[in-house]
Amino acid sequence: MARKTIDLDTVQANGKRGETQRPAFTKINDNFAEVYGALGSVATIVEDVNKLKAEIENEAEQAKAEVQNAIARLPAAVDNAIYGRIPGKNRLINGNFDFWTRGTPVRQTGYGPDRWFVQIGLMTGASVLANNNVPGDGVFGDARLSMATDSAGNEDAFGHYFVFEQRVENVRTFAGVLSTVSFTVYNAGAAGRRIAVEFLQNFGTGGSETILGMNAEVFSLVEGVNHIRKTVTLPSVSGKTVASTNHHSAVAVWLSSGSGFDVRNAGLGAQSGRLFFGEFQWEEGGTATGYDTRPLSHEAALCGWYAQRIDINAGDAFSVCTALGQFDCVGQLSFQPMRSKPAARTLGGGVNMTGFGIAGGNAPGSSFNVIPVSVSGAAITAGVATGGMSPGASGYIAPKAGGISIILEAEI
Repeated sequence: MARKTIDLDTVQANGKRGETQRPAFTKINDNFAEVYGALGSVATIVEDVNKLKAEIENEAEQAKAEVQNAIARLPAAVDNAIYGRIPGKNRLINGNFDFWTRGTPVRQTGYGPDRWFVQIGLMTGASVLANNNVPGDGVFGDARLSMATDSAGNEDAFGHYFVFEQRVENVRTFAGVLSTVSFTVYNAGAAGRRIAVEFLQNFGTGGSETILGMNAEVFSLVEGVNHIRKTVTLPSVSGKTVASTNHHSAVAVWLSSGSGFDVRNAGLGAQSGRLFFGEFQWEEGGTATGYDTRPLSHEAALCGWYAQRIDINAGDAFSVCTALGQFDCVGQLSFQPMRSKPAARTLGGGVNMTGFGIAGGNAPGSSFNVIPVSVSGAAITAGVATGGMSPGASGYIAPKAGGISIILEAEI
């Protein structure tokens, strides 16, 4: 509305100059109404401007926080993008428990899944076993197997123990540098179950004293999937005496223990129930990067440096031998090179002898032995209790019903 002006000069019907009071004050009221209306609009605009200002400041603070968080995550992102894709970063072997040279389950102290040494004491229901993963369950990625552990039957509140470890060849491994262990645990029971992680340095026979209980920490598990991360700087080995062989660094996972082991596992205590493990990785640096999934053929070769299993079906000839006399023969067996001359043991029902000048051509063997002579070869001896072999004659040996298995071990 245009401003209304009061006429002060025009002569009116009454002979006086200017508008009368009523029309004049009506114009005044109309002008004031317009001014106050405009003032109300200004107040609304000011209020809207203040709200907009507050929103902009809010968004600016949020953007600032997001930028700061992105900057904080940048080192880990770079690590994952670059170092996280470097093959061979994982110093642990068989981290997904794909290989079980000695079989499954394991209920006593000894090597269980390849490269993992299991120790069980004063427990009647403790065991580890290979578990077939459910395809697509989203727990252990595309891994075929995981390791299941059962903790039960604690017979001694002070002295019982259940722990598994991997011994990484060379005690200098990660000595004096930052490193990170990561793995996945599926807790099939209720929340509150606990495990502990411990690090060790062993300087070999004749070397400095083994250091136990380093950086031990207890982890409380939720029900279902748990991702464990542990960063550590192991002590330098400067000034230590390192033996010529069998020295190593190790990471150990405690499943249950008596109070006598509190100094090694930060007071874990007795535990019970079933857990599933997979995706074990130990790498340099302070960040747990994605699990380094190696081809199975590569993983098998790494495992074979320490342990191998040769399975031979019944009736399959696997060695040509030469008779030394009427009762004995000797042959050879080759295998993938190992870290040292292995120990050997056999499982199964023995062998049958074919050839060797035996009347009728065949005879059941009465003895069978594998004697490693190098890091990649062994002598095989077999015997016939009834004799009848022609010295110098050749023949072959084959397993009896059920087959045989030859296990070669060159563990640390």
